[in-house]
Amino acid sequence: MKDETREWLCYAAENLAVAKLALDAGYFNSAIQNAQQAAEKALKTVLIDHDIVFPKTHRLRQLKGLLASHGQDVPITVEECGAFDSIYMDTRYPSASVLPDFVPDLATTQSFLAVAARVLAVVQKQIEMG
Repeated sequence: MKDETREWLCYAAENLAVAKLALDAGYFNSAIQNAQQAAEKALKTVLIDHDIVFPKTHRLRQLKGLLASHGQDVPITVEECGAFDSIYMDTRYPSASVLPDFVPDLATTQSFLAVAARVLAVVQKQIEMG
């Protein structure tokens, strides 16, 4: 495994761990933001591992499409990518223009974390077997 691949896997795992901590503390918005980052970094890990150049983006749909165009399958649906894309903030500073269109609840937050955990687990396994 390349060093850069290992680093990106660690970053993704860290974001997922922080998402779980935020969920446990009841900070649902922070939890889904970190879940988004975990999923994004997992997809970028696959791109990096396969030497696929990618644009600077946080859009999972775009990353999934790029992976698919290179014959790489990742365990996230277009709908799940769209859900993550809808909650990503282009800035870390809150204002009316960048807040999510909904207030996340426990069930919604848990579903985001489950998707991120699934994506990361499969990517880790693919990379290790790869």
